[in-house]
Amino acid sequence: MKVDLRVVLAGSIRKTTLIELASSEEQKEIEKCFSKIDPDTPFKFYEISSKIFKDIPTVKRVTKEVLEDYKKHNVIYM
Repeated sequence: MKVDLRVVLAGSIRKTTLIELASSEEQKEIEKCFSKIDPDTPFKFYEISSKIFKDIPTVKRVTKEVLEDYKKHNVIYM
């Protein structure tokens, strides 16, 4: 078992959820992030994913999904 003390939702969001919630322009940028890895990729990914959190239902959904994903990997979030 692993215990994680800090999780950043914008960096832990599922790719499928991110694409689903993103605008068509943002979706293109997301695909670029996953196809090309360079020093700027994490910053661009975080910038796009941070824009996704526009309302409480989205934050709840992503939080729930992140916790589900962690549970699948036997990680406890505190």
